[in-house]
Amino acid sequence: MTPFWLIAGLLTLLACALVLVPLWHARPRPAPDRDAINAQLFRERLAELEAERRAGRLSEADYQGLREDLERTLLADIPEAASTAVRTDHPALMLGIVAGVALPLAALAWFYLHGYRGEVADWLAARARLGPLVEMLLGDPEAQLPEQLQAELPNFIRVLQARLAADGLRDAEGLYLLGLAYLQVDASAEAQAVLERAHRLAPERADITVSYAQSQIMANAGRLDPASAKLLEEVLRTHPEHQGARMLLGFAAFNAGDYAMAITAWQSLLSAQPLQSEVARLLGEAIERARQRQSEAANAPAAPLAQGADANAQARITVTVELSPELQSRLSTDDSLFVFAKASAGPPMPLAVVRQPATGFPVQLVLDDSRAMMPEHTLSRFPQVVVQARVSKGSGATAASGDLESTPQPVDLSAGPQTVRLAIDRVVP
Repeated sequence: MTPFWLIAGLLTLLACALVLVPLWHARPRPAPDRDAINAQLFRERLAELEAERRAGRLSEADYQGLREDLERTLLADIPEAASTAVRTDHPALMLGIVAGVALPLAALAWFYLHGYRGEVADWLAARARLGPLVEMLLGDPEAQLPEQLQAELPNFIRVLQARLAADGLRDAEGLYLLGLAYLQVDASAEAQAVLERAHRLAPERADITVSYAQSQIMANAGRLDPASAKLLEEVLRTHPEHQGARMLLGFAAFNAGDYAMAITAWQSLLSAQPLQSEVARLLGEAIERARQRQSEAANAPAAPLAQGADANAQARITVTVELSPELQSRLSTDDSLFVFAKASAGPPMPLAVVRQPATGFPVQLVLDDSRAMMPEHTLSRFPQVVVQARVSKGSGATAASGDLESTPQPVDLSAGPQTVRLAIDRVVP
């Protein structure tokens, strides 16, 4: 606070100087001494009279008379000169003082009353109040945000932002802390930007990666998308027991309609919980709810379109799936084959999925509206789709390291039923 007022005072002095210094140098010069002017004029006139007398143009009597008149004129000018001898520019100087000093001081007074005592004062007070807490949290990565801070979260975010900006936004721990604060106030876009930067600075930090995925899921209305799924899979690949990643993966997959993935994630969590614990009970209920939704989605008829049955009939893809001979040795009896179609531009969940044992290649199957995971998301609603096949080593449709997959192939359903050949020829890294 003191530096602020010191700077304000220096700027006020500068403003005063910019006004007063030019006035001082431009003030009128003092008027010449009137007595000195009269004396000079007297001497010049007297010299002229003496020159006239010597030249014979004036008699002695005329010379004496004119000299007496000149002396009387000099004496008559002395009182007037005494009364007006001093000229001053006090009014101009006073006007300069008012303009150069009073106006800046008045502006400072107005700012203090109407500006400083408002948002500026609140900001300075918040920085003084929360600055030590910010430094403490930045110095202790294990520290948690105090519960009583909830009411002060907006101010805490402002103070933390200023602190991180002063360091050039290079502190991954500070950015992570800021991202968590954004998530608590439901600012998912801001959290995503901050946590993305923190993830780039510290990609090995599982807690940062999970929070970054959480921000992406929040920005996607709580649903899993390919980017957030990839982040969570990276965490689980290096930290298989990370419960936060599995819990988040389960809820986001459930919201996206991928009930199989949600069940898998929650079952992994359930196996690590005491059987009679409250967490185990809640996970059991969530798994049962996902199974019910999965059964409803499988048995629900495809929703008709405004275009009628013809649109449903055109939304049909006959897929032939081949397996590269080089990958035959990687198959096991527990592997599952997933063939699915996703919208080229639309929801991240598959529009149609077929799951079956990964045997008997080449395999031929059909994707149509009867294979939709959700009645409101069907092939007939999206003419531009992408089809892909994957051999999964687990029970989920999301790609994991070691899975076998084909290259995604675009399909245009607006031209009617299509036939596609997919070659599974690569291993997911």
